[in-house]
Amino acid sequence: MKRKVFRNGPSFVITLPTKWTKEYGIENGSELDLAINGSSITIDISGGKSLGCTNINTKGIDRTFLRCAIRNAYKRGYDELRINYDNSKLKHHRLNREVSIHKIVSEEVENLIGFEVVDSGENVITIRGFSNENREDFDIFLRKIFLNIIQYAKDLESISKDENAFESWEIKHWNIKKFVNYCIRILNKKGHKTSDDVFNLYHIVSNLDIILGLIQYTGRYLQENKFQFSEKTEKINEGINDLIRIYYDLFYNYSIEKVVGFSIKRNEIKKEIVEISNYISPKETIFLERFYQVLEILYRLTEIRMDLERND
Repeated sequence: MKRKVFRNGPSFVITLPTKWTKEYGIENGSELDLAINGSSITIDISGGKSLGCTNINTKGIDRTFLRCAIRNAYKRGYDELRINYDNSKLKHHRLNREVSIHKIVSEEVENLIGFEVVDSGENVITIRGFSNENREDFDIFLRKIFLNIIQYAKDLESISKDENAFESWEIKHWNIKKFVNYCIRILNKKGHKTSDDVFNLYHIVSNLDIILGLIQYTGRYLQENKFQFSEKTEKINEGINDLIRIYYDLFYNYSIEKVVGFSIKRNEIKKEIVEISNYISPKETIFLERFYQVLEILYRLTEIRMDLERND
C-alpha cells in the first residue's frame, strides 16, 4: 500500500488508511507507537487491540469445551468473559461424572495470567482482566516455556518409576500452559517488535503447546497402564529430551551447523524407534508413537526458525 508524503512545517506527514483507523478506534489525538527497523517503520496502536467483552454459552457443551472456550477467548485478546448457563453442571467425560461449572471456571482462570472471577451470579459468571500486557513480556515467557518443557519432558521418566510423582508432575503442565496462553494473548493483542515475526512466533508457541500436550498424555498413559520403560525405550526417551534441548539452543543461538546437527540427531532417533518397534510390547509402541509425533513437530519448528532468520 503506497501513501503520499506531505510536508507540515519541519516534519513530514503521511495519511493512515481509514478502514484501519476505524477498526482500531484511532481518532484525532490518539498516540501510536513507531518501531524503526532499518528502512522500515512499523506503526502500532498504543495499548494494543482491545476486544472488550464476549459471551460464552454452555448449552450443549461439556467440561473440556467450556475450558477451551474460556482459554481461546483469553488468547484471542478479550478483556471480559461472561459465562452464561442454565444447568450448573457439565459432563466430564474422561472421569465419567458431572462437574460444577463454578469449579470448571475457577480451575481454568488459574491458568490465565491477569484474569480473575469478578462476579458469580445465578446464571452468569463474569471473568475480567486487570493487567496490561507488555509486548516485551513475550520474549521472557517464551524462554520460560522452553526451559519448563525441557524439565517437564525429563521428569516424565519419574512417572514410570514412582506413581506418587504423577500429581505434582501434572501440576507442572498447567503452569507451563499458563505461559503458553499468555504468550499467544500478547501476540494477538500487541504483536511483536518485528511485525513479520508474529505469524511464525504464533506457530512456534502453538506447536510447543502441542508438544506439551503430547508429553502430558504420555504421562497419563504411563500412570493409567502401570508399566515401566524398557532400556531401549528409556534410551529413546533420553534422545527426545536431548533433541528438545538441541532445538532450544538452535532457537536462541542459530547457526546452519546446528540445523544440520539437529537433523542428524532426529534421523538417528527415528531409526531407533523403527528398529525396536517389532520387539517391544504394544503398550510401549503406543508410548513411542507419541514421541515420534514430537520428532516431527520439532522438525517443523526448525523450518520456522530458519524462516525467522531470513526475517532478521
